[in-house]
Amino acid sequence: MRKYIWIFLVIFCFCPMIVFASEVPEISSAAAILYQLNEDKVIYEKNSHETLAPASLTKIMTVFISLEKIENLDEEVTLTREMFQGLQEENASVAGFYVGETVTYRDLLYGALFPSGGDATQALAILLYDTKENFVKRMNEKAKEIGMKQTHFENETGLPDENHYSTASDMALLLKTALQNKTFYELFTTDTYTTSNKKHTWIPSYLKTANTYGISVDSILGGKTGFTNDAGYCLASIATYDDVDYLLVTLHAPTDESRAGAVINSMRIYDYFGTNYGYTILTKKNTPIYTVKTKKYADKKEVKVITQEDISYYLPKEIDSSQLKISYDGIKEAGYKIKKNDKAGTITYTYQGEVLGTIPVYFLQDVSFDIVLFLKYYWYWIVGVLVGMIVMIIVIRKKCRKKRRKKKQK
Repeated sequence: MRKYIWIFLVIFCFCPMIVFASEVPEISSAAAILYQLNEDKVIYEKNSHETLAPASLTKIMTVFISLEKIENLDEEVTLTREMFQGLQEENASVAGFYVGETVTYRDLLYGALFPSGGDATQALAILLYDTKENFVKRMNEKAKEIGMKQTHFENETGLPDENHYSTASDMALLLKTALQNKTFYELFTTDTYTTSNKKHTWIPSYLKTANTYGISVDSILGGKTGFTNDAGYCLASIATYDDVDYLLVTLHAPTDESRAGAVINSMRIYDYFGTNYGYTILTKKNTPIYTVKTKKYADKKEVKVITQEDISYYLPKEIDSSQLKISYDGIKEAGYKIKKNDKAGTITYTYQGEVLGTIPVYFLQDVSFDIVLFLKYYWYWIVGVLVGMIVMIIVIRKKCRKKRRKKKQK
């Protein structure tokens, strides 16, 4: 999973496209977006650009920009009364830290992600940027830097505010970007954590919810939940099925349904794609895939072209072969100087009218001029020419002899 996050994510970060998603089960979340991370494609979305409250998914940004400033995760800090102000009045979730407690930055980061602690986020804001206002300013600057065009943060906790909003699409972009940071990836995918002073032990909130409601989430590698009465139940997560990696954000599962609504909706989407889609090998390497005719006197009538690697695409596990098209674009007639492994052209794969990809193909064999074949086809012309030349020589010699005799007679 990690190699896809760090490699494919960077390469394709801002080039999503939507593919097969017409039969996805209904979900109650108001908005959602699913990326297939191996190719960084959007393969499902629902109202992904609708502006909504992100609740504690905000803390993904909180942790991300905190990592910019923290030089030593295991540096110890002491929590002050200022870091807890207003949390009780706002009914914010807390990690359970207390005034005067000595903790590490690592403890605070996990406290922000796992129990979604407002005490942890306020402590990070004050410790790293002196004030919450400075911290939130940096959050909005970072949002612009990474291309979150429909997002504005008003606080570092995700508490309700009319000026605190985002979209499923923007939150997915944030999580994809944050996961490129190795430390963030490690934090996000940890399944249990005990603080350095041994006073707190947490598991991720999505996992706690799943355990409470008996939901299997084995495919999920990491996640961050969010909840307020206005935002409903939210979840941003990553998962893997059969070596295919996914990133999913769901926003606003209704509050009048199960408290596990975000987890249930996410698993419906994950299970659907994980069960019904995967990488299908369409062509094995070195297997002839197309035939190119050769020039008339080549040593073979045709030459095969091949791929030099297995070609696979993310497709339904049971594809409709009648909807799969393969088209060749390249050399139409192979000349006499073709060598094995010379590039012949490209092959384009199309499924249900959508281009899957274009890959190079190469000649399987050498092609050369066949002198025997040439003689076989034109022996009578060659014999005719030789006979004609012999006749001409005889005629010319006879004329020469006549001339010499005439000269002697004179």
